[in-house]
This record gives sequence, C-alpha cells and structure tokens, in this order.
Amino acid sequence: MKKFNCIMLVDDDETCNYISEKIISKLNLSSHTHIVKNGREALNFIEENCTKSNNNFTICPDLILLDINMPVMDGIEFLEELYNNKNIEKLYTNSVSIYILSSSDNPSDMKKVSKYNIKGYLSKPITVDKIIAISDK
Repeated sequence: MKKFNCIMLVDDDETCNYISEKIISKLNLSSHTHIVKNGREALNFIEENCTKSNNNFTICPDLILLDINMPVMDGIEFLEELYNNKNIEKLYTNSVSIYILSSSDNPSDMKKVSKYNIKGYLSKPITVDKIIAISDK
C-alpha cells in the first residue's frame, strides 16, 4: 500500500472529514493530513506551500480528496483555478492525484471535472476499501 506525504481533504462536511481522517490515520497512509472547508482555502494552502517561491513541499499535498458542492468556492471552481493559476507550477498539477469525493452523482458534474487530471470519482462516504484502492494505484 502506497503511503502519501500529505493528504488534503477539501470538504465543508465536518462528519465526512472526521471519518476520512480517521480512516487515513488508522491505515497510516500519510505523514500529514490537512483539512480545509472550501476550494479557496485549498488554493491558498497550495499557493503558500507548493510554489517555487514557497516550496515547503513537506506539507504539499500529493493526494487531494475534493468535494464538489461547497460554499465560497466549490470543487469545480477550485479545479479551474488550480489548473489556470500562474503561481502554481504545472509540475505540481501534473503530479498531484485528485479524486472527487462527493455525494453528487450528477452526470453534468462528472462531465465538468473530466477535463481536468482527475484520477477518479468516489461517492461519499469514504471507506477503508475505497482508500486502499486509491493507495494501491
């Protein structure tokens, strides 16, 4: 099972984050787990830690579990900004594994995220089996 340096949970659902964090911890999948409540917080964290000017790569997420429906900035807006942000290196966006973790099964949501480098689409809640499947890829 692959271990990640840092996993970022991007979700406004505290219960989902709690469950995800407990499973990640139980499986010892990551040295760091960082939780943010919307896409804006996630982008700010990435800009502060994963750019050439601030290359604190020890806490730079190499796995992101991203919800779609959130306040402030939703998951689709986050992806658009992440892939079009001039401060974030293309090297980073090509190396990070992003999985959508959402309760939405709307086909239009799936179509919107398909143009980005998304590794998979998982329905909530995360389970041990789902996270092990991610870590085995």
